[in-house]
Amino acid sequence: MNQAQIDKIVRTAQKNEITEHIIYQKLSQVTKDSHNREILLRISDDEKRHYNQWKDYTRRTEKPNWIKVWTYYLVSRAFGLTLA
Repeated sequence: MNQAQIDKIVRTAQKNEITEHIIYQKLSQVTKDSHNREILLRISDDEKRHYNQWKDYTRRTEKPNWIKVWTYYLVSRAFGLTLA
């Protein structure tokens, strides 16, 4: 595996982390149960921390995958948090 392949894998992981951060953050905003909301916020914070760790390594900013964000959000609104 060469450096370009490794960089692509790391940037994909970084993009996934920021995407998942936003997904969990959005889900926490619409969750009525305070315990579940706290858990989702903790997960969101972890994902943001992971994103920043990758960002320190890559020295690049990655944009979230908004299609994935809105897909998860809409599925959770339609079918519930557990299914999403």
